[in-house]
Amino acid sequence: MLIWVIALHCEAKPVIDFYRLKKTPRHQGFDLYQNQDMQCVISGIGKINAAAATAWVAALNQNQPSLAWINLGTAGAAEHALGSIFWVSKISQAHSDKHLFPVPTFTSGFAASACLSLDEPSTDYQSSYIYDMEASAFFATATRFSNAEQVHCLKIISDNRQQQTGRNKTAISNLISPNMQTISTFVEKLQALI
Repeated sequence: MLIWVIALHCEAKPVIDFYRLKKTPRHQGFDLYQNQDMQCVISGIGKINAAAATAWVAALNQNQPSLAWINLGTAGAAEHALGSIFWVSKISQAHSDKHLFPVPTFTSGFAASACLSLDEPSTDYQSSYIYDMEASAFFATATRFSNAEQVHCLKIISDNRQQQTGRNKTAISNLISPNMQTISTFVEKLQALI
């Protein structure tokens, strides 16, 4: 089973549409969309929500022999163009010396970047990181249920020093949608591991 953990509905909509996932009405706690071999849980913004949703959906799938994970979402950056996509190669927790390192088990096809997971939104971008609010908690939680080789974060730039998408839901979906074909190639490689 491949599980997407995505903070916002507008970020998840391109995935849901591309894979024709259907909303599952029987679960409470988080919105869940699925097909036969894939699920997408909408976590809400922030580390606590990401960790809770990841643990919740892992519990739903406790009888699955193997789980693979993708945290897809938007991120801020200093200079990167809006709509550019990155595979997260290092995750740092804001105000901590804790670092997490996803394992590159195959060629992702995406540029790699370090990600700084913040507790609150910020536009004080450093050029050495992309910025999000979920990756650190997602990765730390998902690796309790799967090998690190099966846990990945993909981030699409929605804000930089010159342009901010902010909370424009349509604009966020429109930044993710053009990347779905290349994301699907990544998904196929990940699914081959499970």
